[in-house]
Amino acid sequence: FLCMYSVRLRWPGRAFSTGHYSALGLPSTATAQEIKEMFIALSRRHHPDVHLNSPRSVQDNAKKQFLKVTEAYAVLSDPQLRREYDISQCACPHHSLLSPWKIRCFCECNSIH
Repeated sequence: FLCMYSVRLRWPGRAFSTGHYSALGLPSTATAQEIKEMFIALSRRHHPDVHLNSPRSVQDNAKKQFLKVTEAYAVLSDPQLRREYDISQCACPHHSLLSPWKIRCFCECNSIH
């Protein structure tokens, strides 16, 4: 069962960039181990040192991808930051971090807030 607010939106005022899961090529249900394995694989592929002899445009693109993957891993590997990120990406009105009530969310995050 998904609530009517299960559409993912970026809330204004949040410090996170969107697309951490897509940066790693993983669904939001990925385990911590899957996140770690994908980060290692992608960071090896996009590491700037791997592309030292490549054309400048390839180096720049690899650097951007490496930074994106590193930022995604920094957020998703920390359980508290991942929870905050997941909540920030959900449009449920009861996901306000200021809410004093703990309620079951039936949207895609499927957690208790």
